[in-house]
Amino acid sequence: MTQYVTTSVDQLVNAYSGILLGLVQPYLFPALVAGLVMAGMLWLFDLPQRAMRALWGTLIAYAAITWLLRYYDNPMPLVGIPFSQIFRMEGRFLSAKIDISVLNVFLSKVSALFAGGAKPNPLNIFETVAYYLTLTSMALPEIALFAETSFAIIALGIGALLGPLFLAAYVFPFGWAKQLFWSWFHAMVKYGFYRVFASALVFIWATAEMNFLTALFGGNYSLSAFTASLLGLIVFNVACLILCLRLPRLVADFTSGTAHAGGGLVGPVAGFAIGRML
Repeated sequence: MTQYVTTSVDQLVNAYSGILLGLVQPYLFPALVAGLVMAGMLWLFDLPQRAMRALWGTLIAYAAITWLLRYYDNPMPLVGIPFSQIFRMEGRFLSAKIDISVLNVFLSKVSALFAGGAKPNPLNIFETVAYYLTLTSMALPEIALFAETSFAIIALGIGALLGPLFLAAYVFPFGWAKQLFWSWFHAMVKYGFYRVFASALVFIWATAEMNFLTALFGGNYSLSAFTASLLGLIVFNVACLILCLRLPRLVADFTSGTAHAGGGLVGPVAGFAIGRML
């Protein structure tokens, strides 16, 4: 499903990324001159070490950014893809290494559950609600994963369109300008990992769900079987849905060295449960 979103974003980026390239390229040489002037001022104030660091940093930054902008929308040598697409392509490559074919097996079991079994009696309100509530709880995690992956692809497209601005900012000899570049770079890396984490979530969720259905129903995919196990199915799928919705925090945890994706979750859920019991 995300293939259509990816193709559309790629076409958009390839068609319009050159607009900002033409906008920032005239500012590269003034940025180089500003860096050389700053290095010269540091040398005049008898700070030779800082002056040399500023000089070499400016020259290396100018050479690297000029090379990246040159191949921003053209295939890079030896790599074969433009720099603007490298984050998305790496995310696709890594996500392809995770085998999610188990999802097909799980979907076949879901089809057997809802197509092979008996349909609810419209006059039986409990059976009708149970049937569609279970069907919805199984579909929500898939919808959430699709939404998260599509959001990441669109975010990568926006970052690719605005990338020349952040690349050009790195040439200027100011700390805030270089921070703009590194903020853009970190954001692109994180959004590139969204697809990888989504594939991992699909693999774990589909495998666990398939084993859960097999152990729970034992091949008896009938209306009475899943109606009796309605609570377990809903709780399990709601847990998967919550994990899917917290995918951005999960990616941030793994890329920043923290572990807060599950924070603030157990307390409110436990408090709600205890409150309902009392």
